[in-house]
Amino acid sequence: SRQVCPIFAVPRKPFSQASIEGCNSVFSRKFWNRKEFSNVDEVDMNLIYFNSSTLKYLMYERSFVTSSKISFHPKIYFIRQVQENPETGEGYISVLNEQIPIDSTHILFFVFVEWDLVSEKLIVSMEINQERYLVHQIPFLINKNSKKKMEISGLRLLCH
Repeated sequence: SRQVCPIFAVPRKPFSQASIEGCNSVFSRKFWNRKEFSNVDEVDMNLIYFNSSTLKYLMYERSFVTSSKISFHPKIYFIRQVQENPETGEGYISVLNEQIPIDSTHILFFVFVEWDLVSEKLIVSMEINQERYLVHQIPFLINKNSKKKMEISGLRLLCH
């Protein structure tokens, strides 16, 4: 109903997400590595041109649902497999290079991870008998340097 399309790809396996890796490559070659930028405003100005050129080249037409009734609540979702720490035998998942402890009974199971950017919480759950089961919930703060960079560039971070 909210036109959210999940995309599943194996982390760190470029062949399973070729279109994303292709876009990253074009971005690096045609934008990021081509010019030395002197400030954030210059990056922003060039990004506007780069993004519009890319969309035109791909013949991509944006189709946004515009409704004042729908409020945006920023969240990021991950699917992770619970791994075993070889030293301790405990379970964990890796989210943004952070190891999140997960009960060892879940090792080798896949979990659904939701990072709520407003409350800055990480919610780990899985499905058992078609029901959502809460595995773990912890505070997961946004890096203060990221917030600072967003404020410096004049962009408003949605979760403030």
